[in-house]
Amino acid sequence: MATTMTWDEWIRPRQKDLKDDSHGHELDFVEKVLRKVIGLSPESVTHQVAFKDVQGGNRRIDFVIADATMARQIAIEVDGLNKTGEPTTHRDNDNRNSRQNALTAAGYTLVRYTNNQVNNKANDLIAEIENAIAKERAELLRLERLSSDTAHGVASKVAVDTAVVHAATRVAGAEAARVGEAVATEATKRYLEEKGHLATPAASRPATVAPKSSSNGGVIAAVIAVAVVVILIIAISSGGGGGGSSGGGGGSNNNDSQPNSSEVTDPPISSTPSINPDGVAPASYQSCPSDYPLKGNQTGIYHSPGQQYYDQTSPQQCFATPEDAERAGYRASKV
Repeated sequence: MATTMTWDEWIRPRQKDLKDDSHGHELDFVEKVLRKVIGLSPESVTHQVAFKDVQGGNRRIDFVIADATMARQIAIEVDGLNKTGEPTTHRDNDNRNSRQNALTAAGYTLVRYTNNQVNNKANDLIAEIENAIAKERAELLRLERLSSDTAHGVASKVAVDTAVVHAATRVAGAEAARVGEAVATEATKRYLEEKGHLATPAASRPATVAPKSSSNGGVIAAVIAVAVVVILIIAISSGGGGGGSSGGGGGSNNNDSQPNSSEVTDPPISSTPSINPDGVAPASYQSCPSDYPLKGNQTGIYHSPGQQYYDQTSPQQCFATPEDAERAGYRASKV
């Protein structure tokens, strides 16, 4: 800190008070101690600083060291004889303790010295004050770093949280696309089997595996599957029917079991054996046989009688027990 005042200049206007207030002990403290503290500027020192204690009483601090490089102000009390020149009494000690507690409560760093220490151990006092100043300057730097680190930490956390949200969004989108593709592929395959365009022995058909997805993924998948099936229905109805009737002479294919293209109206309910040996085909569009009451739908969920959406669920397979449905890859509806 740049110094524009000398200690003599600081002492001159205060010399009378320094002598009168303490029988000269405060002046001795300035001359023997304060002016010899390395790095302490006179501008940073204030004599007889007024403050109020916790009871609202008016108090004064002998010396206060304060500047912008320190975290807290340092209050210095020089104790000795009372104003009458007599040794201190119990009342003086009580008063001193009250002052000390009030200073601590006010946020000062407090150091106390006796007149005897000033006269006989001045060098020790100089070192202690230098250490106290250095400690407060280090504390200010620590607090500034902490504040900076906290602000940086908050900014970093916001950046990380944003990145996590973006990553989760990308993963969710990829998972929805994967589920949609799987459901659409399975629905297309099943329709082609029912129409006879894909001849796969029933015994070798793999069990349906329900896609693992959230409820939102299931909705997206169902929409994609319906769109793909509609496109295939249009394509097959417009151009694919002739292939089944023109090659009737061949005996090695399964066309004898296919329905005539002229008889096809709506996609029929599959009458092929169940994909899973423990399941059976639906009895009608929205019903299962009474001994196979569990409805497994195309999204891989099975509904039990009495559940909220049981009556309006169109089954893909029907099962006798939850164990049968779960072995086939279905999971229970939660509603």
